[in-house]
Amino acid sequence: MKITGFSPLRDVIRASYPFIECILTTLPLVDEMILADGGSTDGTYEILKRLAAVYPKIRAVQYHHFPGRRWSGLDQAIEQILHREIKEGWVVEIGRASCRDRV
Repeated sequence: MKITGFSPLRDVIRASYPFIECILTTLPLVDEMILADGGSTDGTYEILKRLAAVYPKIRAVQYHHFPGRRWSGLDQAIEQILHREIKEGWVVEIGRASCRDRV
């Protein structure tokens, strides 16, 4: 059975979220990791692409995160990831972070 991890991310460098550590500690547990950037402007997506170039299990994609209160803006992006990117097996969501959602 295939296990796919995914994480919706946006501007996590600016948020000081330890996303690289989160991704790397999860890699041994999954067959594939989908990292979905939601329009970062702080260099997050560029780092995700570099990680994907080094680790074959990682796939960096972009999905728009819609405006919303707190985490609700990620719901549509997550639905798109689940329906377009993941075709079989188990799914594990790995931490959510967005600088915009900090209060």
